[in-house]
Amino acid sequence: CTATDTGNPNIPCNDAVNNAKDVSWFFTSCPGVNRKLDASTCVDVTMVHFDTVLYVHKSGTQADLVCRDDSEQSCEARPDRPDKIDGTVLTDVNTTGPGLFWLVLDGYGGDACGGYRLDTNLD
Repeated sequence: CTATDTGNPNIPCNDAVNNAKDVSWFFTSCPGVNRKLDASTCVDVTMVHFDTVLYVHKSGTQADLVCRDDSEQSCEARPDRPDKIDGTVLTDVNTTGPGLFWLVLDGYGGDACGGYRLDTNLD
């Protein structure tokens, strides 16, 4: 909750992401190499305490590669809020190098922050 809002996705997730705090991780890809990224905040929904949005951006480009807000088909509802699914899943996001790529965990609203668990796989 002490992070800053570094930006918002350039492509729409179900609704606009409104200036919530962000946490970002980077990875690189060599020229001509296609890497696939999986990322999820759904592995343990009891650890996700706010509505998460995940998106992937390549440095030096305007458009985001993908943006997802919630993933009802892949997540379970939180025990304390069975009517709401706050986790997000990205699957098989293609990233072709050369490049510096950013995985961003954002909140859905301006006051969205809290605990989370992020699991990733990069092939």
